[in-house]
Amino acid sequence: MTEILRQVSARFERIEDIIGILPDQGCIEVQRDGPGKLHDWHRHPNEETLIVLEGEITFSLESGDNLCKPGDVLRLSGNELHKSTAGPQGAIYLIAFRDLAIC
Repeated sequence: MTEILRQVSARFERIEDIIGILPDQGCIEVQRDGPGKLHDWHRHPNEETLIVLEGEITFSLESGDNLCKPGDVLRLSGNELHKSTAGPQGAIYLIAFRDLAIC
């Protein structure tokens, strides 16, 4: 089930702050989206954990829109239809996913 955790950390300054949120196995990438960058509706089979580091980003799910800010964490279920739009200043966030075929 998808969930949003608000203000998990005001700043992820230590690697330990991030490691505690990650799945037990998988990969992590850093995503930088410019102002207004849209990742249109899509889905993928793997779960994702998204950790907002800077800026704002709206994650849209079938259940509605969720504005996320630094310190927020989105745990997205596999196969869930979603899209995202970066805020006016852009956004930097981590995407951690469990995909044994890639990692």
